[in-house]
Amino acid sequence: LFECLDIGNVLYVWYTLACERKILLVSSQLSLLAVCGEILCSMLFPMRWSHLYIPCLPRFLTPMLDAPMPYLCGISREIFPLAVADISDETVVVDLDRNVITMGKHTPEVPFLPHRRKLKLE
Repeated sequence: LFECLDIGNVLYVWYTLACERKILLVSSQLSLLAVCGEILCSMLFPMRWSHLYIPCLPRFLTPMLDAPMPYLCGISREIFPLAVADISDETVVVDLDRNVITMGKHTPEVPFLPHRRKLKLE
């Protein structure tokens, strides 16, 4: 995970997960999706991700990306263009291959993290 994303992006994704938002991981390597999804879930300890978690989403389940509940899903880069129409406007898309995070049009702001706490995490 830390080879794919810089520390600021890792912290943002972790904080977004802790706030129970919709997160979609995108990569050309399926094994990377599974590993990064598991690492993100384990980083929530002592909390647990109790919402929808699908490390490698198959094509026929892409309509689920518009679900009204939080999720952590991974999708292959070759399926991603076909799934764009199904992705909710509140989803945070994390591109693991390019170290890019994209927010949907209606993604709610995450609550402000106090400056001193943020400095400790960085």
